[in-house]
Amino acid sequence: MRVSRLRPKQIIIGITPNKEVYRKLYLLYGVYPQLERAEIKDILDIINNSKIIAKKYINNGYILILGGDPKSKIGRTDFIKIEKI
Repeated sequence: MRVSRLRPKQIIIGITPNKEVYRKLYLLYGVYPQLERAEIKDILDIINNSKIIAKKYINNGYILILGGDPKSKIGRTDFIKIEKI
């Protein structure tokens, strides 16, 4: 939500397993929400799923992944990672 407020030129892919959050993401500027039902156990799962989903929108380049550890408190951003597609 905070990144969307900055109105970046790049697209924002909002990945969530929560239907309520998914609906809220639809209201944000430049956000393409994705409802993800895969079993997420750790940060590495988040990174790998994010890369797979990002390939639907871009062919090559870099993506910025912001996320929360599934084992930590809900609503926190625990990591920022740059990955090449």
